[in-house]
Amino acid sequence: MAVIKRHDKTFEVDDEMAPIVRELNKLGLETTSCCSGHGKSMAQLAFKVEDAAIYIHQGRISINWWRNKKSK
Repeated sequence: MAVIKRHDKTFEVDDEMAPIVRELNKLGLETTSCCSGHGKSMAQLAFKVEDAAIYIHQGRISINWWRNKKSK
């Protein structure tokens, strides 16, 4: 497990997911949970969708979010 610190809080995150979570959080897309799958065929990553729009069309998912909430 990796430990991620954000806004004076610490979170345990699967080692495999930690780099992804860190980078998405840096870009302003706040993650709420994740799981690397622990050797299974499917992993999971969940986002806080406030200030975001999610589009699903023709087999594609587009997640659009404010990188800096102050710039809205």
